[in-house]
Amino acid sequence: MNKTAVVIGGSGAIGSEICKRLAGGNYNTFFTFLSNKAVADNLEQTVPGYLHGIPCDVRKYEEVESLIDKVKKECGGVDVLINCAGISGESLFVNKSIDEWKNVLETNLFSVFYSCRSVIPIMLEQYRGVIINVSSILGTFGIPGMEDYCASKSGIIGFTQSLASEVARFGIRVNCISPGMIDTQMSKGAQKQIGKSVKKLIPCKEFGSAENVADLMEFLVSSKAGYINGENIMVGGGLGRTLPVS
Repeated sequence: MNKTAVVIGGSGAIGSEICKRLAGGNYNTFFTFLSNKAVADNLEQTVPGYLHGIPCDVRKYEEVESLIDKVKKECGGVDVLINCAGISGESLFVNKSIDEWKNVLETNLFSVFYSCRSVIPIMLEQYRGVIINVSSILGTFGIPGMEDYCASKSGIIGFTQSLASEVARFGIRVNCISPGMIDTQMSKGAQKQIGKSVKKLIPCKEFGSAENVADLMEFLVSSKAGYINGENIMVGGGLGRTLPVS
């Protein structure tokens, strides 16, 4: 019997690679997208029969709850939940609008709460489950103009550690992946702003890839990671604990 996975935010570079890995591992994988149906359709065709795109505004609890309910009714449960929906805000704080702040926080952080709030009761019934929340190395470092993004990603780390301590005794593992500078379309702005200075701090002098993040995800959802819980694991190519940006 195939296991079931839900990927919140599956149409981006990291999300789509995670979806393909799960589907390739025989997970019946449901992923969300907001408006780009063409991208979702193309992703479905990469592993036919195992990938199912569902339009969902992850900023709205009712839509996320409906998605999880649909998956449960169709598959009987949810074995894996991956949260990787994310957008960045790149305006200086004094110019940042309330709507921009809310949009980033609701997309990046609130969506994690919404999906976990919807799936935890299912996993409690099953007495098993794996949740992986994708944060960022910028959840521990701050850079100018990205206060909303950094705050949301920092919140994901704290949320993960707290939730993991609460549900571990019910056979549910919750971990966090914090990518460093990954070469994706969304990171282009940060690369332009601090890319050269960051690359100097990476021992291999290269940015990471979506495949690097998916490699860790594959391990964390497997039984080989059965004793790993409540962790925030960086995929940063050796990028240290300090991030000079000046």
